Amino acid sequence: MARNIGDPTAVTNGDLCVGCGVCALAFPKKVSMSRGSNGFEEAHLTAGSELTPDESDQFRRFCPGLGYERPRRTGGPQSTAMWGNVIEAREAWASDRDVRRTGSSGGAITAIAGHLIASGKVEAVLGIAEGSEPLTNEMRVIRSVDACATLSGSRYSPATPFQHLGDLGTGARIAVVGKPCDIAGLRRFLTSHSEDGYPTVVVYLSFFCAGTPSWKGTREVLSRLDVDGRELESLRYRGNGWPGKFSVQLRGGEERSMPYEKSWGQILNKHLHTRCKLCQDGMGSQADIVAADSWETDERGYPLFTESEGRSLLVSRTPVGEQIVQEALALDAISARPADIQSLGNVQPSQRTRREVGAARGLGYRLGGHSVPSWRGVPRWRWLARRPILSIRQFVGAFRRARRERRVSI
Repeated sequence: MARNIGDPTAVTNGDLCVGCGVCALAFPKKVSMSRGSNGFEEAHLTAGSELTPDESDQFRRFCPGLGYERPRRTGGPQSTAMWGNVIEAREAWASDRDVRRTGSSGGAITAIAGHLIASGKVEAVLGIAEGSEPLTNEMRVIRSVDACATLSGSRYSPATPFQHLGDLGTGARIAVVGKPCDIAGLRRFLTSHSEDGYPTVVVYLSFFCAGTPSWKGTREVLSRLDVDGRELESLRYRGNGWPGKFSVQLRGGEERSMPYEKSWGQILNKHLHTRCKLCQDGMGSQADIVAADSWETDERGYPLFTESEGRSLLVSRTPVGEQIVQEALALDAISARPADIQSLGNVQPSQRTRREVGAARGLGYRLGGHSVPSWRGVPRWRWLARRPILSIRQFVGAFRRARRERRVSI
């Protein structure tokens, strides 16, 4: 099992590194981050470095690539084993029409980030935005409401959000926005290092995640658009509509685009990280607030991607998150109406399916010789009975992929 792995290089060699950068934050003199030949950001021990036994134990406790434990059930009225802790669920969107349009799914997270800064609850919001070059991502430290717009729109490509978090200094009150595994790794690390001079995270914001494509996926979309990466002025994966288009602007001013259903559904999601295929937490179980696209569905229950005004299924997972959502509503930062968490099965069917077949997929990879994450407290085996035929297919497919990749379990 992956729990036998004790350092970042081994996690990367096991094809489990999610690129969060928490290990580089924890051990800055021993760990560095770099883009691998597979197109993902990965952690490695620096030349001549190794973790002490105590450091290895720490690393195993926070590294999200190795998996993690499901949060203890809080008993919220809509909490379920499938969807996690739920204090309240709402269909929500940014009250500001411009923020609603530019955001990936109604701009709810962007609007909440702006509210946190405007109200003085945090000094800054940390999130991922386009880097100095369009084919890069970088962590941004946002200190004004207007600057929150730079965080809008999904980035369906690798990023290292937390490597330099310590640069913000002791006690800085911040909010962080990240994919579920990023949030899990940082939260677990800071929980046991709260007195070690790191910023204070007031609230963790996340979103439903179907996996991170490699940079090879982005380059394939560009190739389909007949765009050379050297011609790029800017790149957006989504936003400016809902769901919005994959759109690029060239240095000469020309714009080209591809519908979301094609860019994500036919290209990007074919380039997902192996660790993402084994994930059992695409729904941000460790966050305080999490947002998901609240898609319309057809008569078969399949999501529709026709352009319309964006909206999110906004889930408060903790009392801290619920208080912030209520304040954002009271100050008209966001608008909302009640929602039933069970509707997630229809608007996010891939998340439900991923959980139902997760045990079969993990077993296939394991028997195929691949290291797999540990998901303590997640009733994966119980869910297998819901989709027996699909589970068998997933097991066979995972076993074949693992054998083809020829990864060695450590």
